[in-house]
Amino acid sequence: MCEHEVTEIMTCIICPNSCRIEVQYDPQDRKISRISFARCPKGVQWVEQEILHPMRTVCTSVRVLGGRDPLVSVRTSVPVPKDVIEKLMRFISTLQVEAPCHIGDLICRDPLGIEVDLIATREVTCRDAQFTKAGR
Repeated sequence: MCEHEVTEIMTCIICPNSCRIEVQYDPQDRKISRISFARCPKGVQWVEQEILHPMRTVCTSVRVLGGRDPLVSVRTSVPVPKDVIEKLMRFISTLQVEAPCHIGDLICRDPLGIEVDLIATREVTCRDAQFTKAGR
């Protein structure tokens, strides 16, 4: 074990096994020296991803103009690097869309040039839309 290496136990979230995987690595250069107790190759890949290049799907909301609801929930189309999430959230906080919004609508294409889109995950009808038998 090198001078700067640490050992961590990480619980894999890829499958229902929830393996408690032990990883030994140098946090300064992110070099992995050992991975133990992964029951499948997917666990090893997940640990490598988390240590070397952690990614997350971002779920948040965007302001809606003229809608029955003031916000529409959105998510990124693919996971984004953790180190850009704060900048992405600042950008998203400036966005506004007009009602109506539908599940799957493209809210913003390629914000920050990171090859990801923002997709609506709920419906927001127009403020003056008539109620249906279902309630909205």
